[in-house]
Amino acid sequence: MSGMVPGLHPNTRPQRKGEGGAWKVAADNAFEARDAPPRWVALGLVGTLAVLLLSVAGVLWFVGANKPRVPLLADAAKARFHTAGPPLEAAPQADRAALERVHPAPNGSALDAAMGAVVQQGWGEADAPPSRADTAMKRAEARQ
Repeated sequence: MSGMVPGLHPNTRPQRKGEGGAWKVAADNAFEARDAPPRWVALGLVGTLAVLLLSVAGVLWFVGANKPRVPLLADAAKARFHTAGPPLEAAPQADRAALERVHPAPNGSALDAAMGAVVQQGWGEADAPPSRADTAMKRAEARQ
């Protein structure tokens, strides 16, 4: 076997040198003082695996503890949660017409009487409220 290994340069320091300058057989002494002790390496691996398993178990426990026990179906959700506004309308014009039939808006003399009462009572400020003509003029000027 010594014929297969080329000779070493005189200034080369082999990493593992055996007796009398020959190559050392790895089976004789596979542990060097520079290596980490196998016991500490094994303890580090076991500790890493234990932390990993405990963290996974903790996450699974947390998820299981926060999962609702009863499924939230549509009927139960509708009874439990209330939206702030009305639901979306499928036919807004028809719904508006139905609302106007049920609650008719004042028109004609009733509307004029209500506007006159507001003008007589005032807005509670020093200035009088704008008249219909003033409002119409401002809107027409804004369009131009």
